[in-house]
Amino acid sequence: MAPAFLKRWSNAHVTFVDSAASMLKVVQREHKENKSLNTQQLTYMQGDFETFNPGTQ
Repeated sequence: MAPAFLKRWSNAHVTFVDSAASMLKVVQREHKENKSLNTQQLTYMQGDFETFNPGTQ
C-alpha cells in the first residue's frame, strides 16, 4: 500500500495504525527492506481507529 500511495503523492507522510504491535513490526520491517521507500515519510502507531487521534504521537 505504501509504495502505491507514495508514488501518487510523493510528498505525503503516511501513518499506519494497528492494534497489534507485532503487525506493526512486520510492516515496518517490510518497508525498511523496500529500498524504493523513504521510510522518513512513514509513521507507525499502535492503537485502533476508535481511539486514534491524528496529530498526536
